[in-house]
Amino acid sequence: MSDNRHPGRNIVLTGFHLAGKTTVGRELARRMRRPLVDLPTEVERRQRSLLSPFTRRPSDNEAERRIVSDIASRREVIIATGADTLLREWNADELRVFSFLVFLDPPFEMLCRRAQSKRFSHPALGPFSLDEAFQPWQERRQAYEHCDLQLTDGASTPELTARLVLHCFYT
Repeated sequence: MSDNRHPGRNIVLTGFHLAGKTTVGRELARRMRRPLVDLPTEVERRQRSLLSPFTRRPSDNEAERRIVSDIASRREVIIATGADTLLREWNADELRVFSFLVFLDPPFEMLCRRAQSKRFSHPALGPFSLDEAFQPWQERRQAYEHCDLQLTDGASTPELTARLVLHCFYT
C-alpha cells in the first residue's frame, strides 16, 4: 500500500471498550507494514503498573499525556488508544497534528454482546448493566465528533474495516 497521498501520517483508532481498536490496529499495521502502538499497554509498560480507568491517580493523566506526546511525534505508526484517551482534549490535540483520527463506533447492542461474552464488569459497580450503560454511551459518542472518520458498522470484520480505513485515506 502506497502512502504517497499522505506520507508520514499516523492512524489513530479510538472508541469505546471492546470496539475493536487493537484488533483493527493489528490488521492495519500488517497491511501497511507499520508498527502498532497499543497506548494502554504502552502506558502500563512505561509506568510499570497496571492502570485501570477505575483506579486512575491524578499523576496517571500527566504520565499518559507525556507518552501521547512522545508517540504522536512519531511518523507512520498505527495507534490504538484507550477508550477515554481522546476524551482528554490535550491528547486529541496532540494526536491530531500528524494523525488521522478514526472512531470505531459499533452499535450499542454489539458492544453489549461483546461485554457480556467477556463477562465485563466494572470493579466499583459490579456486573455490566445495559440500562445504566446506555445513557453514558450515548453522551460520550458526541465527544468523538471531531474524528476524521467515524465507522458505525459493527458487522464488518477487522479486515474489511482496515480496508475501508485505507481506502478513505490512501486511495
